[in-house]
Amino acid sequence: MFDRFTWGFGRSLDDLQKKKITIIQADPLPLNGTYSDKFRSLVQQKWEKRNIEFVLSSRLDLDKIEPDANGNVYTEKGQPIRADLVVSLRDSI
Repeated sequence: MFDRFTWGFGRSLDDLQKKKITIIQADPLPLNGTYSDKFRSLVQQKWEKRNIEFVLSSRLDLDKIEPDANGNVYTEKGQPIRADLVVSLRDSI
């Protein structure tokens, strides 16, 4: 289902398997409520098999969105997350 999913410039998710990816999501499941919980759970399972980590029911602390000296950003709950790149989609749509 997601084996052919591509991102920017046609590179596949297989190219990302060596990178650590963490998705922070305010909802208890990835994506948004437009999709069924069953589909959202399936997406989470498939992506976790590709070593994509989820931090659910949480948000980035926008006051600390720039990585600190150790390369960490923080959730609103204070959880540090190592980040080389932060892409915030909060309130973007």
